[in-house]
Amino acid sequence: MIDKTELKSRLRLFALPAGTDHREIDALRDNPVADITDDGNRMLYLASSDEFFALYCNGTTIVNAHACKAVTDNALQFLSRRPLTDLVLAGRFSKGALRAVRESAQNLGVALEIFETPEPRLFTAEVINGTPAAFEPSAGFASESEALAACLAPGLGVRGAVHWTQLWKTEASLPAMRCGLRKPDAFYSVARLLARTTASAANWSEIGRLAHIPSVTVLEWVRLLENFALLEVVPAINLKPMRRTLDRPKIYWRHPGLCLWLSGQMTGCPEGLRRSLFENAVYLALTDIYPQATFAHFADTNHVTCPLVVEVDGQYRAFYICENDVQRELSLRHHKSLVKTGRFHPLAALIEYGGLTAPALITYEEISAASQKR
Repeated sequence: MIDKTELKSRLRLFALPAGTDHREIDALRDNPVADITDDGNRMLYLASSDEFFALYCNGTTIVNAHACKAVTDNALQFLSRRPLTDLVLAGRFSKGALRAVRESAQNLGVALEIFETPEPRLFTAEVINGTPAAFEPSAGFASESEALAACLAPGLGVRGAVHWTQLWKTEASLPAMRCGLRKPDAFYSVARLLARTTASAANWSEIGRLAHIPSVTVLEWVRLLENFALLEVVPAINLKPMRRTLDRPKIYWRHPGLCLWLSGQMTGCPEGLRRSLFENAVYLALTDIYPQATFAHFADTNHVTCPLVVEVDGQYRAFYICENDVQRELSLRHHKSLVKTGRFHPLAALIEYGGLTAPALITYEEISAASQKR
């Protein structure tokens, strides 16, 4: 009897960081390539996605797969009707897009392999017995200046700004114009404001006011940048009616270097932005530990906040960033308040902030049952 799993078609999806050439990936280096953004391929795909996939299945890598609408959806539909067929796609894919692909492939009975190449990290996590213990600098930076230079573009040194200038054009401006963008200057202005809002609760209306565009357009452009896998939108936890929670999300960048370049503060990075880049780096390191987890943050009208929340086994795990004892005490007071909602795990993770060049140690404090009732 033939095993039905052997008749499945397969999609191999390579999720690449912005600015990465597919030829840098060993598994793709020697494969023939079809670029979906080439005029002929793009027109064929738009006329008939099935004909396009039939032409390039079983051996060819379709690159820039993120640049046309619904490529992964159409690829899975094609494979569901074609047993024993392989497709290879490479491009930039957001975390949300990858979740949707996994769900769709399972529903359609298509075998799926996802290969994620992470962006360079400023911090890597040290994990002991499954628990984060510290965030270590990924390289031995001698100073904050070196760390920020590496943040701009690892390995490129002073050419970092040139790197990101070109990357913004190829990975953001041009793809956005293919999606119908008519105001590239305003698009850049919004991205610049977003960079300066990194790791803070984002107010679309205020950003729109400063950029002189409607807030609904700001949100559309944020979604574009998220679809291009340049940033991630982390929602605020809604604990209404127990708490009068604020619904403003946070922005984190897939590569902190793009954030630094967009901010326009490369040569004189202020302390506030350094702190934001630190939190951004911690967030990325946490996503490496919890790749399938849901991330969020918390803020309410009583100024109770938690900068990073990870949902694990149905409970919220809280991570606080503390520069001194005063901030530690404040974080513990906030955590005590959150534990009373019944949604948060009593253990609070307190991350020591010492800049971008020093290890960030994590200590844990548990809110006792007695203190929860007070």
